[in-house]
Amino acid sequence: MLVTLSGDGVQVVGIHITEFSEYLLIVLVLILIVSLFRIMFAKIPQKLKVMPESGVVIILGCIIGLILFGAGVGEHELLTFNSEVFFLLLIPPVIFESGYHLNNVAFFTNIRLILLYALVGTFINTVSVGICIWLLNPLFIIKLGLAEALTFGALISAVDPVAVIAIFDEVHVNQTLNILVFGESVLNDAVSIVLYSVFSALIHVNHITWVVPGLALSKFFWVAIGGLIMGILFGLACSFLTRFTNGHEIVFLEPIFVAIFAMLAFVVAEILLMSGIVSVLFAGIVMSRYVEMNVGYKSHLAIKYMVNAAAIVADTLIFTYLGISTIFHIVEGDVWDPALICFTLIFIIVFRFILVFVITFFENRVRLDKVSLRDQFIISYGGLRGAIAFALAFLLDEEEVDARGHIITATLVVIWFTVFIMGTTIKPVLSLLNVRRSQDRKQRLAEKTFTYPVQNILSCVNIISGHAQQAWYMYIWHWIDHQITFICVRKLHEGEEELLNTLTKQRKDQPAEAPQNVNMSRMNKNLRNRDPKKRQSQEVSMTDLGNRLNASMNIPLTESHRMGSTMGE
Repeated sequence: MLVTLSGDGVQVVGIHITEFSEYLLIVLVLILIVSLFRIMFAKIPQKLKVMPESGVVIILGCIIGLILFGAGVGEHELLTFNSEVFFLLLIPPVIFESGYHLNNVAFFTNIRLILLYALVGTFINTVSVGICIWLLNPLFIIKLGLAEALTFGALISAVDPVAVIAIFDEVHVNQTLNILVFGESVLNDAVSIVLYSVFSALIHVNHITWVVPGLALSKFFWVAIGGLIMGILFGLACSFLTRFTNGHEIVFLEPIFVAIFAMLAFVVAEILLMSGIVSVLFAGIVMSRYVEMNVGYKSHLAIKYMVNAAAIVADTLIFTYLGISTIFHIVEGDVWDPALICFTLIFIIVFRFILVFVITFFENRVRLDKVSLRDQFIISYGGLRGAIAFALAFLLDEEEVDARGHIITATLVVIWFTVFIMGTTIKPVLSLLNVRRSQDRKQRLAEKTFTYPVQNILSCVNIISGHAQQAWYMYIWHWIDHQITFICVRKLHEGEEELLNTLTKQRKDQPAEAPQNVNMSRMNKNLRNRDPKKRQSQEVSMTDLGNRLNASMNIPLTESHRMGSTMGE
């Protein structure tokens, strides 16, 4: 559209709107509206917040959809998200943020149970829901083939813990419950997407023979294991590159490298028909370990806020569009299948409760820190559906899947039910069950001092008592971690070590003060691995060293340690 005000053939004032600028303007306005709404939501007292934030964003999307529908604007005229853009630009930031800010210590401490939930539980849940939906085909308005039913089972098994984790942080539940729900959901999303890609590929197969299951299993391993390896490689590449960004002139490139390598991990994996979600997830986990030991404090803050902002914007756009799509799907009355919706809700809830209790029962027999029945109930009850399920349903090809509209509608209703009913009531359920809370206190000096010696003593006890398997796993992991750190993490220069010794002496004289903006995790790592033979002998002036570390003496010691532990995680 071109509107001009001109005279004598010279354009003076005008309005020129192209299709791209119109699309971009709408997206920017949506982000602005939702951001303002989030500010208003943040000002509401905690006691009055009875609804999860994701539910509020969905309602806002419904309001926008009603306005657009009342104005006679069709959904596909302005607000149609291209499936590739939707999947390439909105989903990766959410997954990368989950991996980058993952609590690695708690996650790998409970890794076996998390893997059982995410791998075994998600697979059985997907197959169970899919087969049950397929067997009940005569009750539905539109028929689903076996491959289509399994694809639907895979996408509806993807959980979104955003609302639940926000409530957990508010009421301070115990760390084990928190990491089990969060870790299971992160890996569950990746496994659900891998299963979705495998089963959706079977839709094209007309005749299933004994060869097809073998090919599907091979595709599963290629997609999952290939994506994992690709993510680790890109994470290590980014870590190695940031080893050389310590110059004052190029330090601003560190957040850019993190963003580029995160997207490269996703795009390259998708090009090679691997799982981009698995790739970007493990790229985030690797970067959070090794990139954080290279970058300075300012870059750490820049990366932190960049990753959080990208994830929040992407997640908000997905939930906003979810609300808009709900309005337009309500108008299209031919895509409603009450039987499919009701049985889907029943199956996902029942199977999740059964699988969580059965898996945890067998795991508790060999687990020292038992998962209580109350925690198991909360894990089962916290299986909310959200952005990933909606995105996968949206990606279905209408030409290949006749029931695409019915599947999207059923997914929308499931998301609405889990977010608004289960998400709203989970906080009262936590109080009713009196779930164990975390101890909100500072770590004592003795706990900080004896953590590593006690771990080493326990490893020796395991070896002596014949339970050396876990100790060998930890020994191998520490050896690998040491080698990667030696290659990807830059060592302290002589000037840095001189400054560190000075700070150590000063800390004895003034124990309440410590330097600001110093990467304490990097300092501590190099202190533990200090080896004069491997130390780099690069002369650094105190002026350049001061510019690099940006040290000043006005932050309490406890705050400095807190920042260092945060970056170390």
